[in-house]
Amino acid sequence: MMRRLVLVLCLTFGLAGCDFMTDAATRIAYDLEREAAALRRSGEATRTFTHKPKASPEGITGPYTVRLGRALSISKYHTSYHSNFVEVPKMLVVRKGDGEAFQVVLTRVGDSIQVTELR
Repeated sequence: MMRRLVLVLCLTFGLAGCDFMTDAATRIAYDLEREAAALRRSGEATRTFTHKPKASPEGITGPYTVRLGRALSISKYHTSYHSNFVEVPKMLVVRKGDGEAFQVVLTRVGDSIQVTELR
């Protein structure tokens, strides 16, 4: 009954805000999509944002590594959805401990938005 209610609410208000239907990699990709759009609108040269992986659902517990290139991986989760919105000119890797957030640096290069650093 509760799942049905949540599903109805998500369908009513849009699926983008329903984290329960995504995994850890997809949530990062959604952040990249949102932040790249914000950078485009702002006219600024760079934008830095912080992402803290959730433990649930389909999330991360314990230390983790994020690898970002043509594919994005965090622990056992992978996606390439981010490549619709950002370019990643070289493989980027960041390692963090349990519960730690990481930062992503986006840089405008001509008409494209590139991920230039993970920290």
